[in-house]
Amino acid sequence: MKNQDIIEDVSELSIPKVILAANNLSTGCGAVGSPFTFSGTTFSYFQGKATDYPILYSAGQTSGDHVKIQLAEDCRLLLVIAYGVVAAQVNVQAVHDLVKLKSSGGILTEVGGPLGILPQTVIFDTTSTIPEEILIEVVTYDKSIGTMVYWTDLTAGTPQQSEFFAQKHFIHLDGLIIDHQYELQVAHKGSVRKVILSAPRKCWCR
Repeated sequence: MKNQDIIEDVSELSIPKVILAANNLSTGCGAVGSPFTFSGTTFSYFQGKATDYPILYSAGQTSGDHVKIQLAEDCRLLLVIAYGVVAAQVNVQAVHDLVKLKSSGGILTEVGGPLGILPQTVIFDTTSTIPEEILIEVVTYDKSIGTMVYWTDLTAGTPQQSEFFAQKHFIHLDGLIIDHQYELQVAHKGSVRKVILSAPRKCWCR
């Protein structure tokens, strides 16, 4: 079974669903005995926007006043951002524990669906012992998650990218040119909206 998280991006949801999602996450994470902790004012800021937005939205819709409607829209944008920050911290702390995820009140991703923003991948080592091939050893978040590989042929100046399924943390990058130097970066394939690249690593193809 694929791992699950809670969704981090609610920007595409309808307004009623954004309001409901924010209220549920605020209630779940703010409950007594919640397993989640948040640094600084992260959670209180989110709670404030979750409370303010329905009021501002209702006022704008009732009055039809353009200023009030704009204030509501500004608040919605800030709420979406704050929701994403809280949801991302929930996912990091829950580590796919469904009991914890459900207690947060957040909306679960579909089984096998795309996860939220994933941690940075690390290139542990690179070797080139087979002609026209580089072996990339990566430290992955989860072996079942796809890994994107981005590389630039520094000798020819040609950028390329490809998608791999990083089984056993090893990626064979083949079809390369012998005696060319490459710069490699890898990233987990998450929500696609935000890809966190690894630090670049240079390697010669021998």
